[in-house]
Amino acid sequence: MTDTTEGSLMVSTPKPHSVGGNAAAAGTGTQAISRTLAVLTLFRESEGDLGISDIAKSLTLSVSTVHRIVRALVDEGYLSQDLATERYTLGRSAMLLGEAANRRLGLDRAKTVVERLRDELGESVNLGVRDAGEMVVVISAESKQLLRFSQAPGNRLPVHATAMGKAMLSHSARSVEDEVAALDMPLRRLTRKTITSPTTLCRELTLIRRRGYSIDDQEAIEGVRCVAVPILSPEGDLLAAMGVQGPAVRMTDEKLKRAVRPLRSAAQEVAHLLPPRPL
Repeated sequence: MTDTTEGSLMVSTPKPHSVGGNAAAAGTGTQAISRTLAVLTLFRESEGDLGISDIAKSLTLSVSTVHRIVRALVDEGYLSQDLATERYTLGRSAMLLGEAANRRLGLDRAKTVVERLRDELGESVNLGVRDAGEMVVVISAESKQLLRFSQAPGNRLPVHATAMGKAMLSHSARSVEDEVAALDMPLRRLTRKTITSPTTLCRELTLIRRRGYSIDDQEAIEGVRCVAVPILSPEGDLLAAMGVQGPAVRMTDEKLKRAVRPLRSAAQEVAHLLPPRPL
């Protein structure tokens, strides 16, 4: 681990997928909308700028189709073009839409809580949500220490390998057995400590459900340990998860356990700021 280990090391590359072959949508406005949203999603998941050919290849669309979609998005301010390189990035309208979503979902206020917890514990803190078999970072507050581990919003990791993911799996309305059975098999190994046995994962989730917090002991990233708790609405619905992470050399068993109480308190506070439904 270098002095600063950035979460960009863990960003999953958007998988190429086709959005042009839906017969039911062919020739309709639905197809055009689907393709436009796919283009925006590609930019959301990309770390850098994209060219027309990049988009066409990733979405298996023709260059001419992509060009029409991109031009319309540029005209509306959702994409911006660098005239020197002729490549594109998200534009002002996309930024304003994201800011509006943050306000309406309570994420701007939740970020204040996340940052306060970061300052209290001295380690990086994330708030994440589940997207099928992955956990996605929504809010991140990076530790101010020189040796730290951080993840940017949008970073993804398999749900079974992270503390936040296991916190959500264990507190689902479904049984842990049903949750594990619904995951893609075989469970992907990220480090030598990743749990890849469904039986072992079920036992781990049962323990987490009983004690109320989960630990990632270098299961997702070598040299990084995390502790996380679920974020439950006042009615008990599972909304998200919050975790504290740092270098294993600092995140001792004692420090992980000490973090649980302030982590739970912050999660309860955030639960009253978020909509009463999963993000």
